Amino acid sequence: MEVDTKLLPDFVEMVRCIAEKASSRMKSRSAVTYGTKTLPFDVVAFAEVEFYLNQLFKNVFICVRSHLDALILAIVLGQQRFNGANA
Repeated sequence: MEVDTKLLPDFVEMVRCIAEKASSRMKSRSAVTYGTKTLPFDVVAFAEVEFYLNQLFKNVFICVRSHLDALILAIVLGQQRFNGANA
C-alpha cells in the first residue's frame, strides 16, 4: 500500500508547532484554567490536537512499515537469487 506523505505535514514539525503555540498561549491570556490547573488549550482543543497527532503518527508508521516490507522483500529475493546462482 503506497501512502502519499505529501498529504499530511511532518509529525515532528507539527509537534514543534503545537508546542510553540502552547508555550505562547501559556504566557498570554489565552490559557484556560480548570480548578488549579492552567492549560494552553481547552479540553476540546486538546482532544482534537491529540487525535490529529495520532493520525500523523499512524501515517509515519504506515510509511515506515511499507519501506521496511519492501526492504525485507528485496533481501529475501536477493538471497533466493544468490542461493540459486550457487546451487
